Amino acid sequence: MFVDYVLDGLDERDSERFERHLFDCKRCFADLKEIAPTAAFLKAHRPEIIEELKARGIDLEELARTQHRHRGSWFAHCLDTCRRALRRLPRLQFALPAAAAAVVALLVVFSLRPDPDWEFPRLESRKVQLRAHGLSAARDEFERGRDEYDRNEYRSALPHFESATALAPEQGAYWLYLGTTYGHLKELKKCIAALSRADSLASESYREEVRYRLALAFVRNDQANRAKPLLDWVVLQGGPFAARADALLKKTDSRHRPR
Repeated sequence: MFVDYVLDGLDERDSERFERHLFDCKRCFADLKEIAPTAAFLKAHRPEIIEELKARGIDLEELARTQHRHRGSWFAHCLDTCRRALRRLPRLQFALPAAAAAVVALLVVFSLRPDPDWEFPRLESRKVQLRAHGLSAARDEFERGRDEYDRNEYRSALPHFESATALAPEQGAYWLYLGTTYGHLKELKKCIAALSRADSLASESYREEVRYRLALAFVRNDQANRAKPLLDWVVLQGGPFAARADALLKKTDSRHRPR
C-alpha cells in the first residue's frame, strides 16, 4: 500500500483513509519516508521497471526498504565514494602531472622576478627641484615628458626629455629624468651617459639620488667596480638612499667575490 500511495495507485477513498492512518501511526509514517524516495524516483525516471517488477511478483515495498537501507549505510557510502574515485582516476592521471607542472612553472616565474634592489626606482617628480626655469620651450617639453612618465609611459616620455635636455642642457634635473627613463627601458649605455651628465650638474638637494641611480646603472651593466665608490659615497651621506645603497653594495660584493 505504501508504494501504491506514492505512485498514486490508490483511489480517492483509500488515499484519504491511508492518510488518516499516517497521522496516527508513527511506524507507518517512518516506513513511508523510507519507501517514498525510491518509489518516486522509479515513477519519474523508470516507470517500466515498476510494471516489470509487478509482473514478476516482486514486493516493491521490500525492495524500496532494502535500497534505502543500502544507501543509508556507512559501508555502502564508502563503497560509493571509492567507485566515484575510480571513475575519475583516468582524469586524475592527467590532472596530477599537469598540476605539478603548473607548480614548477610558478616557482620558476617567481625565481626569475627581478630583485627590487636591482631595479630602477621611480622618480618622485615633486621632490625634484630645478635650478632655474630655463627656456620656456624646454620647460614645456620637460612637463610633457613628466606627464607621460607619471603615467608609466616611458617610451612616450623619452622624446620629450631628449628635447628638453637639447634645449636646456644646463638643467641637471632634465638629465636625471632622461637617464632614469633610459634605465626603465633598459638602455644602459645611454642611461649611464645621461646620469653622468646629471651628476656633473646636480645640486646638493638631489646629488645623492643621481649617484645612487648611476651606481645602479653600472651594476646592471656589469661594471660593479665603477659602482662601488659611488655607493660608498651615498652610504656615507646617510640620506634617504643610504639604506638602498648599502643593500646594493652588499649584494654586489657577494656576487663578485672570488670563489
